[in-house]
Amino acid sequence: MAGRSDLVDIDVVVRQTTDKAYGVEDPFAKSPRAPLIWVPKSMCEVEYGGGPSNAATMTLSESFAQMKGLI
Repeated sequence: MAGRSDLVDIDVVVRQTTDKAYGVEDPFAKSPRAPLIWVPKSMCEVEYGGGPSNAATMTLSESFAQMKGLI
């Protein structure tokens, strides 16, 4: 299908950041102590929802999101 975008928007909670990556909560984890999923900043864009929460919308390729277990 020509022109179809591979990008998806995912609601995430950002728990940590480094110069090169975002550490987000695993959306399917049963425990709040589950390891973070690290996503390189070069592979995504993040827009915070505002306010004190760490809730954000992450835009990245669908295939990369699947590989990381985010969808």
